[in-house]
Formats: sequence, C-alpha cells, structure tokens
Amino acid sequence: MITAQGYNGRMSLSGDWVHVERTGWGHVGQQVGRRIPVGDIAEIELRPAGLLRNGHLRIALAGGSTAPPSATQLDGDEGTVIFTREQQPEFETLRDAIMDARHG
Repeated sequence: MITAQGYNGRMSLSGDWVHVERTGWGHVGQQVGRRIPVGDIAEIELRPAGLLRNGHLRIALAGGSTAPPSATQLDGDEGTVIFTREQQPEFETLRDAIMDARHG
C-alpha cells in the first residue's frame, strides 16, 4: 500500500483500488471515505504546491466530468486531496504508482 497524507485528508493505493479519506473544516467530526477502482479513473491531475499556495492531487472518474473544479470547489471535491510543499513528494510517488497501475 502506498499512502500520502495531505492537508485535508489522505489518499492511498492498495492493489486495484484508490482510497480517498477526507478530513478538514467541511468534514468536522467525521471522516469521509471513497473507494475508487483504478480502472474507473479517467484522469489524474497533480498541481504542484508553490511558495504561497497548496497543491492538489485530483482523480476524475470515467464517465464523469474531467473538467477541473474551480479553486474554491477543490476542498469539496471527493476525488481531490490538497497538500503542502512538504507533503508533495509523497503525492508525486502516489500519482506515479496510480498511473502505473492504470497501464499495467
């Protein structure tokens, strides 16, 4: 299992499944989880973190909208985990592993 802990949750790859667990202001007192089959993933988007902004890893599902949500909608998107610059290397590793799982 490969796991990356972000600012508003965690994302992991286990076999043929991506697990997204969300926490944060919009989910106070609860943990929202989603299990996504790797074969259902249409797109993976990693926006790097900068000096003044966080980055994100977003998974878009096949058959759904692949249009990226606006910056204000990212925190509410079930397939997105936001991360800081310090957390970014874990998310790059996870993205690469998910891409390999999709094509392998």
